[in-house]
Amino acid sequence: MATGALPLESVIGFEGKVGGGLVLHPNGKTMAYPLGATVVVKELGDSYSQSFLQGHTDEVSCLAISRDGRYLASGQITNMGFAADIIVWDVEARAILHRMSLHKVKVAELAFSYDGTYLASLGGQDDNSLVIWDVASGNAVCGTPAPGLTKCLRFFNNTNFRLVTGGGNTLVVWDFDLANRKLRPTPCRMGSIRRDTNYIVVDEEVRARPRPHGQIASRFGNFFFPDPAASSFPCVKGETSATFRFVGERGLGPASSPVPFRLPSLTLPAPLATLVSSG
Repeated sequence: MATGALPLESVIGFEGKVGGGLVLHPNGKTMAYPLGATVVVKELGDSYSQSFLQGHTDEVSCLAISRDGRYLASGQITNMGFAADIIVWDVEARAILHRMSLHKVKVAELAFSYDGTYLASLGGQDDNSLVIWDVASGNAVCGTPAPGLTKCLRFFNNTNFRLVTGGGNTLVVWDFDLANRKLRPTPCRMGSIRRDTNYIVVDEEVRARPRPHGQIASRFGNFFFPDPAASSFPCVKGETSATFRFVGERGLGPASSPVPFRLPSLTLPAPLATLVSSG
């Protein structure tokens, strides 16, 4: 009797060895997780409701789901010297939308932009590149080497054009320049802090905001950022104020008092100016 591949009908259990591999659909009723080369999609509360996304040739190494729940992306590992596939799935149809291949050996992490227009992918240790993909077409928009042993990434919450990566004692904010197809890094100055970042979560309250540090950085050689709790930030016209934190070799300093200024000039209060000059 001729034999063929046995169809997968049901699975029991969850291995859990893929970091961030258990993802919950925004509807709160569906979850997905990897099992070998298969992605299992399960309806919560129904032990018999399972479907299987099959298309990878080796173990699935990462998963990501878009904020609207339309797309699920999965990456895999492969043999040394070979390309590791990324698959973008249509969740409702349970079907492959795109298969993309640029990374070598392993896809370490995936993240959708806030509205699902773009997908960011990060290669593993043997690849270590960061790539931005257009989800509609499945084409790569741009890419760049990632610093050190980068392990994780996330997009900001209200823009397609800023994301953050971490790992190997580095934390980098990237500006995605679509017009020029470039990724422009801004390393975070950690001072004496040493952290090997393994996972990044961006809080819903964290938004991309203007950072009035350019002239200050060139004048003092240090960077200032608006304090997250500040209620006012610089604008092009008019007078305003902002709270700043000092970032130097000694790490993150205390928040200053609100600093009033009128662009393009900024007068620092005496305690903060002293901190800057000694930083």
